[in-house]
Amino acid sequence: MNKIKNKKNKFAVVAGVTGALVGVGAAIAGVFALKDKKNRDKVKKILDTTKDKAETYLKKTKKKLPKAKKK
Repeated sequence: MNKIKNKKNKFAVVAGVTGALVGVGAAIAGVFALKDKKNRDKVKKILDTTKDKAETYLKKTKKKLPKAKKK
């Protein structure tokens, strides 16, 4: 039983370290990608479009939900 716990702990540590390395790699790639103005403009456009779609979806969802009691 103790070996199983240790094995799970090792996998958790490996997964955590791997996630951290992936995050650092993504951050570094993002920094290099955003140095170029064209890339920054593309990212801004994508974020604006995504925000608009999310707001539209939220409004539609609110209309479909029954009115909840106020707390």
